Amino acid sequence: MSGVTRSCTPFEGQKPGTSGLRKKTRVFMEPGYVETFVQSIFNAIGGAGGKTFVVGGDGRYFNAEAIQTILRIAAANGAARAIVGQNGLLSTPAASNLIRKREANGGLVLSASHNPGGIDEDFGLKYNTANGGPAPEKRHGRDLRGDHEDRGISHAGERGPRSFGARRKKVSAA
Repeated sequence: MSGVTRSCTPFEGQKPGTSGLRKKTRVFMEPGYVETFVQSIFNAIGGAGGKTFVVGGDGRYFNAEAIQTILRIAAANGAARAIVGQNGLLSTPAASNLIRKREANGGLVLSASHNPGGIDEDFGLKYNTANGGPAPEKRHGRDLRGDHEDRGISHAGERGPRSFGARRKKVSAA
């Protein structure tokens, strides 16, 4: 898998709130938007190298595409393993449970909670810490105030999640 490094700056308004970043789906679909936010998460937690992450979402519009992007960014940043819900589906409580049960370093959860989904509705991305709970706002947004300008985004090739890690294993939330 080959990697590409691109310089990036935060998008206007790309600052998470108390439970991640929530915007309209079309905003997340803008070129580089997901990449920049995921890279900023990895920057804020001291990198992804050698770490294990749970990745999944509630299945709303753009879920699959965002997960593919997250997996490429994680791989390019040296993450050791990704535990992905079947077909990318994981409720927030299931993701929190998996983070704890599998002793993951954290998780990237795609959900806009109770807000409506769809191409013209809401989408969300949040980082949960190793305890399964949401990252504190102070940590979640640390690198989104502009202090990561001119840092690169590490972006792996387009082969997808099958090239991520040595094994693929289906896991349940139990």
